[in-house]
Amino acid sequence: SLFLIHQGAATVACDGKKVSELKSGDICGELVALGLAPSATATVTASETCFMQELPKEKLLEVLGRFPEERRQIRHLAALRMEWKHASRELQMFEWFSKVGELRVSSSKAVINLLEQLMTRWIFFKGDEILTQGEPGDSLFMISMGALEVLQNGHHLCHLGSGDLFGELGALGISKTRTASIRCKDICDVYVLSKEALRYLLGLHPTAQEALRQLATVRMRSDVERSSEKHILLHCPLFQQSSRKFLDRISEHMEDRLFMEGEDLCKQGEKGDTMFILVKGILDVF
Repeated sequence: SLFLIHQGAATVACDGKKVSELKSGDICGELVALGLAPSATATVTASETCFMQELPKEKLLEVLGRFPEERRQIRHLAALRMEWKHASRELQMFEWFSKVGELRVSSSKAVINLLEQLMTRWIFFKGDEILTQGEPGDSLFMISMGALEVLQNGHHLCHLGSGDLFGELGALGISKTRTASIRCKDICDVYVLSKEALRYLLGLHPTAQEALRQLATVRMRSDVERSSEKHILLHCPLFQQSSRKFLDRISEHMEDRLFMEGEDLCKQGEKGDTMFILVKGILDVF
């Protein structure tokens, strides 16, 4: 339940230590009521006679669903109250940071420490659409808690949950608009990193950039395969008359690569023995 103090005062203690005081007009219990915590995160004790009102979780969520502005205010308050959680331990579960550790173990901790300073925390309710396909956006989202559905052209693609990230194509500047819609299946606790903050972090930690690039490469391949019923190599005129058996065999030896805007695939005069097949994007040849 959510509790609202109309008159009186109360103390808030964590692990036996007083951390704050509540007075008339304050609320408590919102994290449990919203489903963001399985049990009370602190002990609230009346320091004087208190007159309070109690609102059950089911009724709170029902009413918030009808009033968008109040829903936004509660979401903002809940995000501020969630700051007590130690993000560093949660961030270690993300695949992005496990890949950073694979590239260089010492970098993972440094990246997480900096990320804690740069990111913000957002709370979303069941039914909220975090991203809408076709709309512009360049923030990166990392799911701390909750379940989300990925939709493309109105069709279900997959589900996302704790430890997953999304929005990396927009954050890296690969796509100017969102390639899919992301909708909350229940209440979600999400870390958000702006494009500017991400660029700053990646500039200081190249291993984090390479790890995120690997994840984006996998996502781009999935998008291309999903948007076309034919073999991915059939996008190249050179292979359009080739047999499926040949395409499958040559694909076994190919490596997916992702190049960002301004990067060189190859330079005139340099030795090389690799052929590139452009699956998606635009290249300038000089």
